[in-house]
Amino acid sequence: MITRLISFLCFSFIFSQHFEVTVNQTGESHLIILQDSITGLDVGDEVGVFDASGVITTVDPGQTPQYGEVLVGAGIWDGTQLEISAIMSIDLSDFNGPILNGGIDGNPVVIKAFDVSESIEVETEITISTGGEFGDLFTVISELTMIEEDVFGCTDDGACNYNDSANIDDGSCEYPEDNFDCDGNCIIDTDCNGECGGDAVIDECGECGGDGIADGACDCEGNVEDCNGECGGDAVIDECGECGGDGIADGACDCEGNVEDCAGECGGDATEDCSGECNGS
Repeated sequence: MITRLISFLCFSFIFSQHFEVTVNQTGESHLIILQDSITGLDVGDEVGVFDASGVITTVDPGQTPQYGEVLVGAGIWDGTQLEISAIMSIDLSDFNGPILNGGIDGNPVVIKAFDVSESIEVETEITISTGGEFGDLFTVISELTMIEEDVFGCTDDGACNYNDSANIDDGSCEYPEDNFDCDGNCIIDTDCNGECGGDAVIDECGECGGDGIADGACDCEGNVEDCNGECGGDAVIDECGECGGDGIADGACDCEGNVEDCAGECGGDATEDCSGECNGS
């Protein structure tokens, strides 16, 4: 029972991998060593070994093989040295035999990676310290760098449509209007008119954006102070210079209450004599 469970788990793990080698074993292989000096892989990332011009499928004698990209080996990076045996093609046509699938002597070793954190397959740049071609004694890779796939989009994290997957800015970034967020909400104070960032205020008369009390007026109705300092009052300075006074009394000719004499002089002392002559003798 335990043996069956282990076999099931191993089977499930293998077939859940991204790189699945489908070419048949030929009995010939090329050893590829990925050293633990590699920094471009994370634990769990997958490595696929390809021949870009390998034999895709085995063909019978007399048939012409199809050449192209073929996955000849794979492994999972665990942070330590990884060794992969790549399947090599064998050409038995000279002996009236088949041409077996796999990598071809002299073709360059191509490495691709599957980034498990992003769930994407990427090309790589590799640093080779030994070998590098199928058919060499072996190939040693000391460093590997994933080449990011071109993803176009907005790369400015301050934009409304920022794309965290994009690595090439395509000029599509969209930004909010001044004083607003990306949802159209005002992010600063609004004035009394409800305008975001506006400067209208309620004046002393209670009017939003009003001019307040007019110059010379004493209240919002436009009244002015009278001579007593009363706003809107009706007191005025009379002809005698008195605020709210009655002015010259009836019959008087000046503010002192004087009257005109018979000669018409205000406050004069001329009088009429017995004969009715003004200031006569």
